[in-house]
Amino acid sequence: MIGGGDKPDAHILVVGSASGGKSTLITRYLTSEKDDVPKPTIGLEYTFTRRSVSSAVGNDRKEVVHISELSAPRQLEEELLTVDRLLLPMSNLSTTVVVVGVDGSERRSLTCLYFGWRRSNKEFKHRSMN
Repeated sequence: MIGGGDKPDAHILVVGSASGGKSTLITRYLTSEKDDVPKPTIGLEYTFTRRSVSSAVGNDRKEVVHISELSAPRQLEEELLTVDRLLLPMSNLSTTVVVVGVDGSERRSLTCLYFGWRRSNKEFKHRSMN
């Protein structure tokens, strides 16, 4: 989807462990209010932001960023990422950033999460090449 010019919309997919700061990160990105306390995410949440951007040549345009937050067990995350590329369609790969939030106080989950996402990334690259 194109926001307002010839530049495609940006996509951010935020995933990771519970209490990893995902909602806090998104809230801080969207608002400058330090007092906003994010609610815990259950399942999948979507939001977007649109900003006007002016250029030196006078071409004003809107830039859109789509933000999806997935807070689910790792198995469900993998399922949603592989089923018809629901959250990461091939058409959006060049404009998508995946942010993995982790709870640093849980070392075991940190290691499992890291290696799990590393494996998923390799599998995803392999599937997209074929």
